[in-house]
Amino acid sequence: MAISIFMDIGYGFFIYFLIMYIFSTLQQSSLLQDLQNYRIYLIPDSPMKKLISVILPTFIKVAVISSISLIVMGLYYQIDLKTLVSYAIMLLGYISIFISATVLSLKLLGNRSSQVFENLIRMLLMVVCSVPSIIVIYLMMTKGWMNPWMMFIYANSSVIMNFVISLSILYFCKDMMNGRELKSAD
Repeated sequence: MAISIFMDIGYGFFIYFLIMYIFSTLQQSSLLQDLQNYRIYLIPDSPMKKLISVILPTFIKVAVISSISLIVMGLYYQIDLKTLVSYAIMLLGYISIFISATVLSLKLLGNRSSQVFENLIRMLLMVVCSVPSIIVIYLMMTKGWMNPWMMFIYANSSVIMNFVISLSILYFCKDMMNGRELKSAD
């Protein structure tokens, strides 16, 4: 926030810095250690509920910090409510994709998961999530579709894909909460 104010780089650059902050914060969070804690696997509940229970505190913490920053800077730059809400939804999409990448890296590598591999998965997932936007832009430009519905799809396709891919990854990784998959990856 201070960099954005003192350098007067605008709200768009602040959002970019906030995404980078989210990226680095999740690297330093205790999410990976919580997922590797053997006690979580002993809880008699469905694997999906356990997975959501483990990732929810980190998700809420990062979402609250990001939202407060977003609102404070939105007030500073006098951003309208509609734009603030769309940025907040976009940031929630990024938080969910970054958290699901951490879960996926643990599923793929087990206890040998590293920050480098997590970052590679996060970047790969971000590229995959941007593919629908690229396709929509291409279709809009080649077909001349510039109506409001297509503009809405263009603006939100990446955000929607962030949530869809995140939920798909979490569903795919839910069985690791039984503990068997992490033991086999050692």
